[in-house]
Amino acid sequence: MNKKIFFSGSMALLAFILILSFSCANAAQGKEELVIGGIYPLSGPAAPWGIQWSGGLEDAANDVNQAGGLKVGDKIFRIKVITKDDGYQGPKAVTEVNDLIHVSKVKYIMGPIGSVPALAIRPICEANKVLLLAGAGASDQLVAPAYPYTYRMYTYDPIRAGAFYDYLLKEKPGMKNTVLINPDDATGRRHSLRAKPIIEEKGFKILIDEYYARGTTDFYPLISRINRLKPEIVDTCGTPPGELGLLLKQIREMGYKGVVMATTGTIMPAVIIKIAGKQAAQGLLESDLDYGSAVCPPKLKQYYDRVIASHGAEHWAIGRAWVYDAARVLFQTFQFVGSTDVDKVRDALDSGKVKYEGVLGPFELGGMKTFGIKHNFITPQGVSEVIGDTHVTRAWVRPIVP
Repeated sequence: MNKKIFFSGSMALLAFILILSFSCANAAQGKEELVIGGIYPLSGPAAPWGIQWSGGLEDAANDVNQAGGLKVGDKIFRIKVITKDDGYQGPKAVTEVNDLIHVSKVKYIMGPIGSVPALAIRPICEANKVLLLAGAGASDQLVAPAYPYTYRMYTYDPIRAGAFYDYLLKEKPGMKNTVLINPDDATGRRHSLRAKPIIEEKGFKILIDEYYARGTTDFYPLISRINRLKPEIVDTCGTPPGELGLLLKQIREMGYKGVVMATTGTIMPAVIIKIAGKQAAQGLLESDLDYGSAVCPPKLKQYYDRVIASHGAEHWAIGRAWVYDAARVLFQTFQFVGSTDVDKVRDALDSGKVKYEGVLGPFELGGMKTFGIKHNFITPQGVSEVIGDTHVTRAWVRPIVP
């Protein structure tokens, strides 16, 4: 009995010494855990976007951790990502952001994608001084001087849409009539409001501005209205991939022969072809890139190849690179200021002194004239056409965000 007690006590003492030694070693090396929150639609029709965006954040964190951690001042951090599903809905996003802030104690959040969930959580992030790097590409209300902790991590959607109409002016100069299709919510309506003047300034006539309820599977009534107008162009704007595939399938079934463009909703051609069918998807103009083209930046090609090899084509679209670069900019800023203090990081970002050459090119902020504050990341984009089982990039541009 005494031997058993002695053995058990010895083992407990040994375990305590090992734990203490491990803790002291970590403390001596300055190792800590830095938690970054992510909020994306991992369910519902926008889930393909959520999968790629969340993957970009995970990739950035994994790259840092596999390299030994992030050295900030005299500390070395291991990046931990906590990802939440907002279902592309405002109320659910509010629930998840409160959990991230008050339970997980995060001070940095990347996402949401949609304007509705992003605008819903912004007041909470601002009140708690949490730096928010959101999407909300269609919203002209996301970034403003009143919201010093909020940034958009890619180019404003109406400005991105203009690149497609510039392409049509050059390559298909006879086309002038277009229709816009948007989800019937704040995201879709704000996008339409701001995109219209940009499109009309280029000489195009908008025949009708159509809206549909998110989750719609039967687009035939909407298509019937559009077909009666005989437009040369159908612009699906920011329609999510799942709904875009169905819309494209049905509009081709009903005999529409004109140009269909997904001007601001980043899509994965493999996903669209799977839903719409190969024949219906032919000729679709979209904003992803042919990564084998001469215009593709070498770093972006390397990142694309890595994702395709490890996850497959359905996990890729350009949005994954947006998030990857935005996360790496954030990590670079931590190192630049030697701190993870939110105010110091924000001030450094705003100063323009943080330099980062990402997979998409150099880090740059814009939007002072448009939004009154330079809190909009500027990201390049492609104008590509679905051909066969893949797509071909027709143009690669870096928009100006004044």
